[in-house]
Amino acid sequence: MHAACTTRVRKRGLSLFLKGTVPFSLAIGAVLFLAPGAPAGEVTLPDGVVVKKVDFERHIMGLLGKAGCNGGSCHGSFQGKGGLRFSLFGYDPEKDYFALTRDVQGRRIDRSNPDGSLVLLKATGQVKHEGLTRFGPNSWSYRLFREWLIQGAAAS
Repeated sequence: MHAACTTRVRKRGLSLFLKGTVPFSLAIGAVLFLAPGAPAGEVTLPDGVVVKKVDFERHIMGLLGKAGCNGGSCHGSFQGKGGLRFSLFGYDPEKDYFALTRDVQGRRIDRSNPDGSLVLLKATGQVKHEGLTRFGPNSWSYRLFREWLIQGAAAS
């Protein structure tokens, strides 16, 4: 299978020029290589601890609790809020992981564009959120959540 290409792209210090027909796998590979992506890194917490591998249960659940997201007056209520329902005070991390990553076709997170994830847009007030702003886009909380998404949003 071949794809017709006439494009010139410069990204990551490399220049790619495809003209005519090229094998489809080469065209797809070039698109994936040149697609925007954020490099994985580390996050420094307020107490100076450096987190290299973000863990859902340890870090993200803690962040949801600190921000009040899984409290009784928010998404932790028995009805949830705005279609998102967490376990009250995070007693069921497996359920909360599913709600955040898989429920409603996984539309709350975007691994390929973490900054475009609905959960981060709402938490930072960039998209209307009944719970108002929970943390800023330059905060350690944002960086921690974003890093978890960059690392693949794993359950553990």
